[in-house]
Amino acid sequence: MEAYATLAASMREHVGLAKELGDEATVELLQDRLEDLEDDANDIEDFLADDTLVTGGSR
Repeated sequence: MEAYATLAASMREHVGLAKELGDEATVELLQDRLEDLEDDANDIEDFLADDTLVTGGSR
């Protein structure tokens, strides 16, 4: 999950840079990809929520 957070932070920085440069097409593209990335990260987090290898619990 840490890798997803790092990638999302980097993409947000690039969105900001594209905005500064006035490149609206790149802003839109990156924002769409960022949204997909965050959705994927949430799905994985939900999927692993009850995984004993992640939570350290036993069943």
